[in-house]
Amino acid sequence: MSVIKIEDISKVYGALNAMAENPGLRGDRRGADTTSMLSAVMEEAFTPNCLLGKTEYNGIIVGSFPTLLPSYESGQLYTREEYRSSGEPRYINKVLVPELECRPINFSPTGQKKGLTLKQRVYTLESARVKASLDHELDQPLPVGSVCTVLYGDINLMKDPVITSIGAKVFDIDLEHSQVTLAERWGSGTARTMIQGRVSPEHDRYLDKLLGILEREKFEVTDEYREPNRHTTAPHFHFQTRASTTLLQDPNSTPNADAFREQLKLPDYDNITEKGSELSNGGDITVAMKDKLIVLLGILRSDPDFNKDSGQELEFTGGNDEYHQRKHPNSRHRFGEGIDLVLTVGGTRVEWE
Repeated sequence: MSVIKIEDISKVYGALNAMAENPGLRGDRRGADTTSMLSAVMEEAFTPNCLLGKTEYNGIIVGSFPTLLPSYESGQLYTREEYRSSGEPRYINKVLVPELECRPINFSPTGQKKGLTLKQRVYTLESARVKASLDHELDQPLPVGSVCTVLYGDINLMKDPVITSIGAKVFDIDLEHSQVTLAERWGSGTARTMIQGRVSPEHDRYLDKLLGILEREKFEVTDEYREPNRHTTAPHFHFQTRASTTLLQDPNSTPNADAFREQLKLPDYDNITEKGSELSNGGDITVAMKDKLIVLLGILRSDPDFNKDSGQELEFTGGNDEYHQRKHPNSRHRFGEGIDLVLTVGGTRVEWE
């Protein structure tokens, strides 16, 4: 009968571990309890005074909001003292410093379940000033989503944060789409799988320009692409003329809408269409609306971003139509004073992400 000796095993497998437990923490669960392991990890990550002596922090610019309130700015890190008179907007800047901010700020695009919206939560952050040496104009917003460095005038109270440098944009932060909470959208029956009020950044430029054109023509505009309301079922611009005192004629007669359609047939407007007969299948539009729409066509024809060679397409999807007559009898559509317009950019219809 052969005898197995310790020396024989050690030659193949190496020396055996000592039978006595090693002092201190180790990965063997048989010799270290959960409490000890958690305590060690927490102590390593949250050592008291771990920020002692640190003066500059990394942050993320999460908001830059216009205001007409006057400001008085001074301090050790600041060299500018200024009072801006009424009518000259400046910007209030909000910076998230992850090392110091203990409150959870949910940047989920689905919105908050209750309480404050994302924009309201961001607004509760301490307002950060811009260091004078950065030569940043007060009447211009900071690039939201960009990284930055921050110094505090009073680090003990985490007051008077000053932005000392601004880096590249690394986050896509959109505060507007969360103005309606998920619970509110669900309660109103407008909750959907897509994110209402958020469109592709590539399409924002065209929406901004088109919105500016409509507003310059004195239309009252509702941007239901990026600020949908509880009645919004699809992304679009709604615009309307001011209330008219001219009563519409026989609803079966639509001379104003027909006159506008004649303009749409011109070759210069090949990229602008009407969906079916939605402008007037519930009644005519007003004379004022007809005249303003014809002027609008001329402006779009001369704009390189919206003319027939631009690659963009526009479609009138609603006017004094049967849908609004039936579903929204108190809207301006019913009186021939409201129009819905959708935009297609480079062959892609602008939709919510």
